[in-house]
Amino acid sequence: MKKAFAQFVAAAALTAAAFSAQAVTLNLTNYANGSVAASGGAPAFNTNAGAFTGTLSGAPGFDASPFTTYCVQLSQTFGWGNLLNYTVEGGSSYFSSQVPALPSSGATVVDRLGKLFTWLGGVSVPASATESAAIQLAVWESIYEGSNTLSLGSGLFSATSTSAVLTAANAMLAAAANVATNLYNVSVLQSMTQQDFLLVSHNGGGSNGGNVPEPASLGLVALALGGLALSRRRRRA
Repeated sequence: MKKAFAQFVAAAALTAAAFSAQAVTLNLTNYANGSVAASGGAPAFNTNAGAFTGTLSGAPGFDASPFTTYCVQLSQTFGWGNLLNYTVEGGSSYFSSQVPALPSSGATVVDRLGKLFTWLGGVSVPASATESAAIQLAVWESIYEGSNTLSLGSGLFSATSTSAVLTAANAMLAAAANVATNLYNVSVLQSMTQQDFLLVSHNGGGSNGGNVPEPASLGLVALALGGLALSRRRRRA
């Protein structure tokens, strides 16, 4: 009995490992279509807001595909070119483990971001620098505040930018709040030393070439399930 239980635990550990962080390489080449200056407080940031474009290697479903992404953190820096030692973290667990804690649960943040990109039609190169910056502000608002209107003065996230960007971001947030069905899943490209970025995939496959809800190693999943089946056969014997 103890042996069977140990085998079950080992199989479960393999399953968990299959969905744990995976090492990937992110290559960012430039802003996707320009950027617009934005700043805010709590914590303070002063940066150019906008989407980034490049490629991603090591994440199933995203390799060799043009990749567009947005910042997760408010003030963390990064460099252009190959950004090494990134890992894929499930959105719910990532946002639930932030210090200080976010005002919403990880699952709520993921759902909120998923509805934003559902309304936007996925993650693609924005049509203008204004739209690009507005999406970035809407992403930050969805993570750090969660209201349908940008926080401009206080709170965990507050932002200022040109009136066109603020107007566009608020329109996106209001529209996303009315989305009935969330079509996108959200993970995070996480680094211990650089900016973290969004990894968004259609829950039926598609966005940015992504065809997995929470990027994971299917080989490890198969191995884990095989180990579980083997433990059951041995227990019956």
